[in-house]
Amino acid sequence: MIADGEIICDTASQHGIAGILVNGFSGLVAGGTITNCPDGLNLEGDGFHIIEDIKILSSPREGIVIDSDSNTIVRNHIIDTGNDDGIDIRGDNNKILQNYIESAGDQGITINGKFTLVDLNYIVGSFDGDSGIQINADYTTVSQNFVTNNWSNGIQISEGSSNNIVIQNFTTKNGTSGLSDRAGINISGFNNTNNQITGNTSLDNNAFDLQDLSDLNCTGKNTWTGNIFKTSNPGCLK
Repeated sequence: MIADGEIICDTASQHGIAGILVNGFSGLVAGGTITNCPDGLNLEGDGFHIIEDIKILSSPREGIVIDSDSNTIVRNHIIDTGNDDGIDIRGDNNKILQNYIESAGDQGITINGKFTLVDLNYIVGSFDGDSGIQINADYTTVSQNFVTNNWSNGIQISEGSSNNIVIQNFTTKNGTSGLSDRAGINISGFNNTNNQITGNTSLDNNAFDLQDLSDLNCTGKNTWTGNIFKTSNPGCLK
């Protein structure tokens, strides 16, 4: 626990891993600020760690790297990760709740672990060709997030990722790159099945509000229901 304290790293030597490395089982880090560290926090060991109410500023790499399982990341502010993700989730069964992520150098949140919950986060301004939230895993739930002004997609389900739920999110003004294959919510792979995209509001994104490249004929490989949008590819999405 760093409470109201601050950790400031000198990255000139390029040595070190993170401002804080959490190992073992059931650690708690709460409060304070981590500035200019290669990664803000790395979570390793047996997991079940809690990270809450921390400001992570100007990390040259990633804000938080999760290499363990069953952690809870809640109410953190992550601003300006120069070359990589705001939060990189590599373990399983993690919860990412109520975080504010701005100006990530890669994805705002990258999901590589199964059974992840990403809920009630605000993600703005990911740049360098990347998405607000990128799902590279199965059995993930992404819900009630506000995702805006990201360079690529708002929420992206990548190649081969299946059995995910994307529900009640708001995505707007994503796809600032102007590329024609971007969308507010985008199943960008060609072999994705059993994903449920339900009850989202996706408006004013470029090039589409909704897109599913796995099922251009709407045969039901993925389920799209109850979404509010203006543009889609294919046009039969709902």
